[in-house]
Amino acid sequence: MKQIYLGLIIISTILTSCNNDAKKKEVKKSDEILTYKSADLNFSMAYPNTFEAIEGINDIIPVGFFKLKEDSAKSYRENLLLSIEDLPVKVPFEDYVMAGKTQLKIMMPGIKITDEDSMTVDGHKVATYQYPFTKKSVKFISKFYVIPMDKKAYQFNSTSLEASFDTQEKVFDDMIQSIKFN
Repeated sequence: MKQIYLGLIIISTILTSCNNDAKKKEVKKSDEILTYKSADLNFSMAYPNTFEAIEGINDIIPVGFFKLKEDSAKSYRENLLLSIEDLPVKVPFEDYVMAGKTQLKIMMPGIKITDEDSMTVDGHKVATYQYPFTKKSVKFISKFYVIPMDKKAYQFNSTSLEASFDTQEKVFDDMIQSIKFN
């Protein structure tokens, strides 16, 4: 089941990176920082006004945050996508993270997971790791933020062009650090 779920997340991430016409969420504006809040998803998060929050992307990704287009010729938009997995039982943090990385390696043979780390967000331990991939000769880097909790696991997947990853990683890290769970 976890293998199918992770596969759907990866496929959805790749497909939605270029196609994101789902409904847009109303947000509270405050200078250059916007706040996304969802009672249904049980969290709020700050994000820069250079991004937009889009809800209802598909059945697996209830919300995504997409960088606004700076150039109309550019079809790719850096993004941070959320998927939430219901957990029937509490799974130890390390076991959940290891299972996710194992599934990723099975689904993407030869993948190189790098920069494994952790942080704390709103009192919850977060695992982070990243991997490069290429699609149609374009190089990308994806960074996962995995937050297993008692009955749910929040998985944020950021994707950026490799050339702009260092700049975007700071933006994505700041967005994740701002999360407050309800």
